[in-house]
Amino acid sequence: MAGRNCADIVFCIDASGSMKPCIDAVRENIEKLLEALQSDVQTKWDVRFDFLAFHDSKDGVHWYRSVSMPTCPLIEAIYKGGDKGGLFTKDLSVFKAGLKGIEVEGEEEQLLALDIALDYPWRPSDGCHRVVVLLTDEP
Repeated sequence: MAGRNCADIVFCIDASGSMKPCIDAVRENIEKLLEALQSDVQTKWDVRFDFLAFHDSKDGVHWYRSVSMPTCPLIEAIYKGGDKGGLFTKDLSVFKAGLKGIEVEGEEEQLLALDIALDYPWRPSDGCHRVVVLLTDEP
């Protein structure tokens, strides 16, 4: 099977104000999942992961954050031919540090965030699974 034991995973994380009571648990559970994938002694996975934290501020500015990219360079990297080297990592400590930088405020914008996540620099689909996980408190 093509792509067996290979995956690129992007977690789309609702970073709106309503997530404030649960954002720490979201971070913790994502970390536990990735630790389990990396430590599975039965199966070795080649996993790259990233996140896209999102919210819409009160002044209408869209806020996005990735593992190692603040708001503007993330959008520039994806859509304006910028350096995509900061997207996706295999280093769990880098990922955890990025999660700690998520700011929670504003309103939701899930559909736009999902659309942006689909434009990440994925590995070819014939050799790797592509996974997007949406984490939100909205219906």
